[in-house]
Amino acid sequence: MKCSICGRDIAPDESACPYCRESDGQVKVLTSAERESFQGVTLDDGPSEEERRYQYERGGQRIHVRQFSFGGKSSLLTKLIILAVIGVVVFVVLPVFFLFFAAAGLLWFIVSLLRR
Repeated sequence: MKCSICGRDIAPDESACPYCRESDGQVKVLTSAERESFQGVTLDDGPSEEERRYQYERGGQRIHVRQFSFGGKSSLLTKLIILAVIGVVVFVVLPVFFLFFAAAGLLWFIVSLLRR
């Protein structure tokens, strides 16, 4: 359960939040039979199995981690896209910067010669 005041997790059998010491009194834990026939909104006891795969607890904080890929485990498409990005950086971006700075240096050299 979560405290309605501070939002931290509290045990279902506690009547007051151990962190903020506030008691809500409106929270009721339903049995499985009551949960099946209940028509309102309920809160789950914890994260689902899928959510649990992506959560890590560290120092009282939850860290949510999602991995992204373009297919299955280490797919060929993912590797090709990463290789294409590296190729563009190495063969396009770096030479453009090199040419820009070489042209700027040459221009500076010519201007310094003409000022003499």
